[in-house]
Amino acid sequence: MGKITYDIQFYADWHAGSGLSAGMESDSTCLKDSNGLPFLPGRTTKGLLRTEGERLCALGKYSDELLTWVFGAGENKDKGVTGKQGKVFFTDASLPKSEQKALKGKETYLYRNIASTAIDKSTGVAKEGSLRVMEVTVPLKLEGVIYVEQEKELVREFLHDCLRGVKLLGANRHRGLGRCEFKLKN
Repeated sequence: MGKITYDIQFYADWHAGSGLSAGMESDSTCLKDSNGLPFLPGRTTKGLLRTEGERLCALGKYSDELLTWVFGAGENKDKGVTGKQGKVFFTDASLPKSEQKALKGKETYLYRNIASTAIDKSTGVAKEGSLRVMEVTVPLKLEGVIYVEQEKELVREFLHDCLRGVKLLGANRHRGLGRCEFKLKN
């Protein structure tokens, strides 16, 4: 089994949502591990890379067969396609161990709240009940691992191109959040 390690360097605040709120403090909180530290689920990374892989295949750079081999294929009874599991596994991306240790007890410094509201175009005044507060994670670096069932140079090249293509992730990307860069470490 092959192993590909990568970093995600965030250049702007980002929000990977937990689906929970913090009452009056925040309408949407960040996803945190059991120690209160931010992480990005492997399934999120897989989805981002699959989307980029589909774009690369549509451009003719790679084959749809490679895309299916790497990410799998869902079941589509209308087209007679049965589900097929991909040959790669994505771990959660988390802070490096040394930083996790250094941040013990200081987790709250990794987050802040930002507020936004909708403005009524005709009056220029905030719309009633539109104030939203979102918790975001400050820019930092996460690291993750991709395990590949069979080590193949074409698969490594494909995943590398997919990683390089992702420049934004998380909520409110169109509003300036989540600017990032993925980098292969090996």
